[in-house]
Amino acid sequence: MISVPVMVFIGLPETLANGTSRFGILFQASSSAWAYYKKGVLDLERIKLVVPPVLLGAIVGAFAGANLPDHVFRFLFGN
Repeated sequence: MISVPVMVFIGLPETLANGTSRFGILFQASSSAWAYYKKGVLDLERIKLVVPPVLLGAIVGAFAGANLPDHVFRFLFGN
C-alpha cells in the first residue's frame, strides 16, 4: 500500500513498481515461513495441501499481470 505508490510517484511505470514490490513480499513470506519451521509450529501436512493451489494461483497471476496492457493495469491499479 505504500511502496508501490511511492515507486510510481518517483517515476517507475506501474507494472515495474508492482513487480519490484513482489520481491520484498517473497522475501518476507519466505523468511517468516522458515522461522516458523525452525520453531516447529508449522503443520507440514496442511502445507502440502495449501502450497499447490497457491503456486498455481501465483503463476497464473504473474503471467496475467505481466501480459496486461499498460492502460488496463493503470485502470486496475487505480490511476
